[in-house]
Amino acid sequence: MSQEKWLVLSKKGKNFENLFISILAIALTNPKLKREDPAELIASHWLQGGGNRYFLKEEYKNHQKRLLNYLKNDPDILINSFEVYLDILRRLEKAADKVPQKDFDNLDLIEYLGQWIILPKKSLQYGYNYYWLSEGISDIILSALDRNKSQDVFADFEILSQAEQLSAIQKEKIDLLKIVENISDNNLDLSDNKVDNQIYNHLKKYAFLGQYYFRGAPWQKDNVVHRLKELLHSDWQTEKIKSEYFANNKKLTKEILEKYNFSNYELKIISLMKKMSYATNRYDEVHAYYFVHSKKLLDYISQKVGVSYVELIEMSYDELIFYIENNKKADNDFRQILVEREKNSTHLSIDGKSQIFIGSEAKKLYLQEIGEDKIANTNILNGNCACQGKVSGKVIIFESVKDLDKVKIGDIMVARATVPAFVPAMEKAAGIITEMGGLLSHAAIVSREMHIPCIVGVENATKILKTGDRVDMDANNGLIKIL
Repeated sequence: MSQEKWLVLSKKGKNFENLFISILAIALTNPKLKREDPAELIASHWLQGGGNRYFLKEEYKNHQKRLLNYLKNDPDILINSFEVYLDILRRLEKAADKVPQKDFDNLDLIEYLGQWIILPKKSLQYGYNYYWLSEGISDIILSALDRNKSQDVFADFEILSQAEQLSAIQKEKIDLLKIVENISDNNLDLSDNKVDNQIYNHLKKYAFLGQYYFRGAPWQKDNVVHRLKELLHSDWQTEKIKSEYFANNKKLTKEILEKYNFSNYELKIISLMKKMSYATNRYDEVHAYYFVHSKKLLDYISQKVGVSYVELIEMSYDELIFYIENNKKADNDFRQILVEREKNSTHLSIDGKSQIFIGSEAKKLYLQEIGEDKIANTNILNGNCACQGKVSGKVIIFESVKDLDKVKIGDIMVARATVPAFVPAMEKAAGIITEMGGLLSHAAIVSREMHIPCIVGVENATKILKTGDRVDMDANNGLIKIL
C-alpha cells in the first residue's frame, strides 16, 4: 500500500481515542456488512495517524461518485437517507438516558456492550457523507442564486444553508445570553442565588457539550461563570441580536424562497442542505451526550479491567471484550502500551480487523503509507470564504479541547477542523481558519451563526502558521497574510 492510494477525509488535530476508532472499524470495514441504504458508507480500508483520517482513494471516489449521482438525478434518495440518519441520532439520544448508572454487577457486560455500540456504529455509516456532498450542494445553490440575480449571493446562501432546526450549541448560547441579560438588567452579582440557580439549570441542560466523544469533560460551574464574565465585558447585546437572527431562520428562508424563482429540483437541494447542516452538528452533539451518560459504566469497566479511564479508551473494542470475557486484568506491560497509544498511535483497519501501532512503529507505518507533508515556504495562504469579513490578530493553533483557554477575545483561531466542543473558543475568536471543510462544514456553519470571518480549506494552515504569528485575514477573498 502506498500513499498514492490514500486520501485524507478528516483532520481533527489529535488522533481519536482507539476505543472509538475500533468501533468505527467495525461499523465501516466489516466485510460481512451490506449496504442497507444507498447512502451508507462501507469501506474495506482506512487509516488514522498524524491527527488525520484516510480512506482508500478508489473507495472514496466511488462513494462520492455514487452520492453525487443521486444529488444530480434523484435527490429524494439523499433526503430520505438523511431522515434515516437523523432518526438514528434521535434514537441514540434516547438510548443515552437508558444507560445504567449503577448496579453494574448485575449486568451481563458482554451482551450489554454488544447492544451499547449498535446505534453509534450505525450512525457512523452516515456521519461522513457531508464531506462528499458539501461542495456539490453549495455549487448548485450558489449557481441558482446567481441565476436569480441575487444582490448578495453570500448573505442569501448564509440563510438557505442554515440548519432546519437550532443546534444544541445555538440553544445553549441563546440561553446563556438570557442569563447575561438578567444579570445586567437587574444589576446582579454572579454569586447571587438567582444567578446560581440559573447556572445550575443551564448545566443540567448543556453540560454534556464539554465532552468530545470519550475525551473532554462535561462543563462545570467555573466554565459557565468564566463565559458569563467574558460576555458581560463584551458587546453581549450584539451577540443577542445575532442569536435571535438565526433563531428566526424559518421566516428568513421563507422570504428568500418567495423572492426567487427556484426550480423544484433546487428546492429539494435546499431542503437537503438544511437537513445536512443540522445533522453535521447533531452528530457530534448526540455522541457527546451518549458518552457522557456512559461515563459511570466505563469507569466501572476500567476498575474491572484494572486500568484508568484514560487507558481504557485507548483499548480497542475487541481487546476490551477479551479482558471482560476472560475476567482478566491488564498487566503493567499492556498498560504502558495504552499510555503510549494516548501519546501517539497509528490505527490501520483492513476488512474490520484493527491494528494499532505505537512509537517508532507508528511513525514508520505512517511515513510508509502517507509520507512527509510538503510544507510551502510562504507568507500568503489561500482558502475558501465561509463567512465574510476582514480582521487582524494573533494566531492561536488549536489542537484539542485542552486548548479552550488559549483562545482570547480577538485572537485568530487556527485548527485542522472544528467540532461543537470547540465553540467556547470559537465564540471569542476574531477570525477562524481551518484546513478542512467546505461551505457546509462545522466551522463554516458556526462562523456564519456567529458572524465571525472564516476561511476554510487552507492547506497546512496549522503547520505554516505558528501560535503568536500576527496575520491579516481577508475572508472576503479567502486570503491570509503573515505580517
